[in-house]
Amino acid sequence: MQGMPRNARGTPAGAIRAAFVVTALIASGSALPPSLRTVIAQTQSVVREDLVKKLTGKKLRVDKQTGKPRAATEAEARETVQQLTALLARPTAAPQVTYRRDGTVVANVEGYFDRAVIARPRANGTFETRCVSTLDDAVAFLSGESVALEER
Repeated sequence: MQGMPRNARGTPAGAIRAAFVVTALIASGSALPPSLRTVIAQTQSVVREDLVKKLTGKKLRVDKQTGKPRAATEAEARETVQQLTALLARPTAAPQVTYRRDGTVVANVEGYFDRAVIARPRANGTFETRCVSTLDDAVAFLSGESVALEER
């Protein structure tokens, strides 16, 4: 973890994003940082409908009154695919490289190794989590096509 961007408390920046995704993205789907909202707005017209269909009707959300998993509507499934698309998007440009006088080459690779920790609710009120790097892996896990790690 050496060389990773850190916050004021010394926590790796990716760990904060992963914790955010687990607690907010899948369970509530509402509290998103402005930077992620901007990327989502840009990707709204590029939604893979096959993935929306896989998630529609799956128990991705938690009912606010009962605390139990509930089926996602088509609109919620579309929103989840948009959020995951934005979260797992990789930069298209080459990383910024700095050449130092001592011959050291430093590359800023932030965003090039993005992973996201996602969660799906269980009937007992807990969550199963998985670290994913692709949209297809994320949807396979959320839709139940791939088993949880502890079930392997």
